Amino acid sequence: MSSNLLATLIGLLTMLGLLPSSDARPQVTTTALERPTSASVKTGAADDPLPTAGSVDFARYAGLWYELARLPVRFQDAASVSTAKYSLRSDGTVGVENTSYIGDERGYRIRGTAEPVSPGRTDRLRVSFGGFLSVIPTSREGNYWVIDVDRQYNMALVGTPDRRYLWLLARDGKQFDVDRAQGLLDRAATLGFDTDQLAIADWKTRTMREE
Repeated sequence: MSSNLLATLIGLLTMLGLLPSSDARPQVTTTALERPTSASVKTGAADDPLPTAGSVDFARYAGLWYELARLPVRFQDAASVSTAKYSLRSDGTVGVENTSYIGDERGYRIRGTAEPVSPGRTDRLRVSFGGFLSVIPTSREGNYWVIDVDRQYNMALVGTPDRRYLWLLARDGKQFDVDRAQGLLDRAATLGFDTDQLAIADWKTRTMREE
């Protein structure tokens, strides 16, 4: 097949909606992500109320997510990357399963439960874990606030109301919309998160990116 004929065929399939347009195709790899700094982004006051998504459809949010970036977590190896798997339960709570990796090695796997801090407030959750993490108290206002989630439920920005912790999550760790991801990190900086401390995941090597 000639290159001209192939290009024509691709164009026709794209026009019919059978192939995504080039603008719709996800850009590739976390190495394109940059850590926003206070010098490049106007940061907000850390004591301002933290805005959240408003509503989260747990059925659509369920499934596997990959962390693209995070602020340091005290019980997690700084070099590790993690996935989070959510499942909707019949009682309205959400099952949580977090798994960490460093290269080819799997690290910890912890399970917990997420529930709204108040009835109907699906964007502000309280997550509690079993095992050694069960001794860590959870705030009454919650420790898992969904700041932003896109309409397709392919990318989400999650943080704690005290801005101590932050996660950027995506359905695919290797192929995603880089511009969208960068925009969410920039937004986190404007909301007062210390993005100078962000760790960026590299899912090709399954470790945090070395700066």
